[in-house]
Amino acid sequence: MYLAVFKWANSGDGTFGCSKSRWANILKCSESTAIIGVNEAVEVGLIHKNIGDYNETGKQNTNQYRTTPFKDDEITYHSFNKKYVEKEIEEETNLKHFNVEQLKEAEQSFNTFKNENGKDAFPVEKDYIAFLDLQKQKREMGLTDFEIRVFRAMENRIKKLKKQKPLIDKETYEEYKVVDRCIEQAKLAIEYRDEVNANHH
Repeated sequence: MYLAVFKWANSGDGTFGCSKSRWANILKCSESTAIIGVNEAVEVGLIHKNIGDYNETGKQNTNQYRTTPFKDDEITYHSFNKKYVEKEIEEETNLKHFNVEQLKEAEQSFNTFKNENGKDAFPVEKDYIAFLDLQKQKREMGLTDFEIRVFRAMENRIKKLKKQKPLIDKETYEEYKVVDRCIEQAKLAIEYRDEVNANHH
């Protein structure tokens, strides 16, 4: 099993996409026996698995395997949920300007696509400020498991928002995306906040 995965270590991104039937062929046994064997190898850390996400057709993409661990920003939504969402993680944050409750609100906001009245719902300035604070902290000192979960929700939504069609500015007639404007506004708010704080100390 390890050798099957290892063979692919130097190809492309080093991952080996393998379905149940393909494992059964490689290991020359039934699918169910193959999967038990593969999962055991994953559990002891011989090989690492990235669970396939569901694609547009509703079918699940093939699981990916590798001899080295997948990083958090490489893992699929499915694997991510198993690691951070379904598992009880300690809710703690190292952010200066946000506590756990406020981060949960921001996470909720980024995960809410429609409000109670069925109207489109979008994150607001303070949510983007939390996103930028987390992004900075990720670079400088890393994130707690709880922060990783919140940050992933934010990144996922921002990616979707960046795919939206641009709007036209009524004054300058230039195209712009709402999400980019929100991030710009949040950056200004942070600059202002940090300046005020610097003057107080």
